[in-house]
Amino acid sequence: MDAVLSTQGIIEYVIDSHYTTMSEGVFDQRKVSPRLFISRYRSEEENLSSLLIFDSLGPTNFESDPPFDARYPVPEEQQRATLDPLSALLYVIVGTDADDEAPCGRHVPIFDGIYRYNILFDHVRDIRIRAKRDQPYAGPGYLCDMMVESVAGFPKPRRSDFSWPEMRVRMARIDGGNYVLPLRLSVRTDFGALVARVTRFTIGADPKQ
Repeated sequence: MDAVLSTQGIIEYVIDSHYTTMSEGVFDQRKVSPRLFISRYRSEEENLSSLLIFDSLGPTNFESDPPFDARYPVPEEQQRATLDPLSALLYVIVGTDADDEAPCGRHVPIFDGIYRYNILFDHVRDIRIRAKRDQPYAGPGYLCDMMVESVAGFPKPRRSDFSWPEMRVRMARIDGGNYVLPLRLSVRTDFGALVARVTRFTIGADPKQ
């Protein structure tokens, strides 16, 4: 599983960055078991690359170039039974933690080699997603709050009132209910709203766009 994130448009004049990740592992009966996570980050100020290896219990080895700041280590017990960020996305899509009461899922434990955090979902209401030119899905869906819970590896916030930005995600069950697809993520920041949308997805060899 691969992902590429880069800034485009007006925001590129403020933040010019490129983030590439790759994850390998095993997926069986809605269970996601990562084995390898590689990430590369490039901006005008820095270039970072990292490698994270998992076994059946959790991460076993982490390497980064340049070496990461080890002042905020994550205890081994908090690394166990975690997923890398890409495997976490697959965990959500296959609905491992979702049911009728929590259609977006509930809790995703993540460790990327440096930071340990949880993604939490809270179902707000059922919605109807309207057809749009650049949207690959129309039909029933779900609106859920999405929250980040810091666990370990983070420096102490400079502000005592620090909190993660408010996030909401629109999701829908597709392919006969086999998958839970995040279609739109909105994030409120001090600079305004940031929106990410899915414009194309593929099931097997059938691209939807």
